[in-house]
Amino acid sequence: MPLLFLSLFFGVLAYYYRKKKLFFSVVMFYGIGSLWGFLMTLNDYYSLSLNFGYQSISYTATLFLSVCCLILFYPLMQIDRKLIFSGMVDVCHLKNIAYIFIVLSIVYCIFIVPYISLSLNAIDFAAYKAEIMEEGGLDISGGNIILSKLFSYQVQLRPFIIFLFFFSLVYVKGGRKMKILLGLMTILPALFSALASAHRNNLVYCIINYIVCYILFYECFPRKVKRYVLLFISIVLGIVLFIVVYFAFLRFDDGGGAVIYSLLRYLGEPFVNFNTMLWGNEQYLLGNKSFPLIRDLLGLDYLDPSTIRENTSYLRYVNYYFYGAIGNFYMDFGPLGTICVCLLVSCFFYKIFVQKFKANTLTRLLLLYLYATYTIQNYFYFQFMGSNNINIFWMIIYLLVFRFYVEKGCSVFSSGRSFKRQV
Repeated sequence: MPLLFLSLFFGVLAYYYRKKKLFFSVVMFYGIGSLWGFLMTLNDYYSLSLNFGYQSISYTATLFLSVCCLILFYPLMQIDRKLIFSGMVDVCHLKNIAYIFIVLSIVYCIFIVPYISLSLNAIDFAAYKAEIMEEGGLDISGGNIILSKLFSYQVQLRPFIIFLFFFSLVYVKGGRKMKILLGLMTILPALFSALASAHRNNLVYCIINYIVCYILFYECFPRKVKRYVLLFISIVLGIVLFIVVYFAFLRFDDGGGAVIYSLLRYLGEPFVNFNTMLWGNEQYLLGNKSFPLIRDLLGLDYLDPSTIRENTSYLRYVNYYFYGAIGNFYMDFGPLGTICVCLLVSCFFYKIFVQKFKANTLTRLLLLYLYATYTIQNYFYFQFMGSNNINIFWMIIYLLVFRFYVEKGCSVFSSGRSFKRQV
């Protein structure tokens, strides 16, 4: 029942703020996730799962989740219903960035193809997936430095590539070949990565990026373009759903009930795990879970996230389970510390969205899109967990490139083009 209350809470928020597109999309996703979590607890397989037996789901933990989510969502609540984009971009520089993204993505696809064959020809799919996760998580490079770097880049670049693709459809005249290539490279690396690693996360995150970006630019699309974009997203969504369900059937061969439970668990697990595994812990990791790289840079003790459970016997959770960003913060800092971290994040982005970037420039739109999409992705797993904290720095670098190369370049180069359109 507490999770049903949570889904109703998100549903009321979504209805009340239904005209604020980005906020609505985030809240609706969390509402659906919490509802799936409730349905997951009703499934017969739940009593046999690792979640069973720790503790019952409580209203206190659910209330805590509601408060933290509301704090993190607050910056998006302050965004106007309709955004008026007014700014200048250097189209030549924008295309240069697009072709760099395209080349990196094509090279990654070429390198990853042999691994797809290994995955699809595996005799025991579940064992293959377990081996991949054990050796390097989603990174299947197997010691290949080039492939490992390309994997990191394609994960980091994906949201930027998708944003650039949608932006170019609306605001860049001509460049049909570039747009087609960019559109293909928004999906192919994620699809190839999912097939090669026997893991669906990259593909699911990809469709999340698509949907949020489509919502952001929805009112800008000309009617004809809107139909094509909607068809393209529908095809991508169909591919994602097929892969998600297909992987579930490959992993569970003991009947349809296990497959249904697997699908419910995929979207509903974070709220259930937080209640049954995390809530009530009295010893915390003080940043080792969420910010190990930062701790290392500060000269503090470092504990590899993959070995946390083996080296800290007092923790009852499984390290790689889905807990979401709030769950990861809770493991590190406890209830009060989690609220403080959420407040810091919320205040920082509120200042950027509402005070720093008052005009809806390219950079502000990109930041709004990233905040919305990462807020959804962090529902599954902390986006910058572990050594991937470095993604934070790369994200800042990419933002600066857009800010000073694509956007600010217009004040110097005459090829700059001014736009003012409702989005």
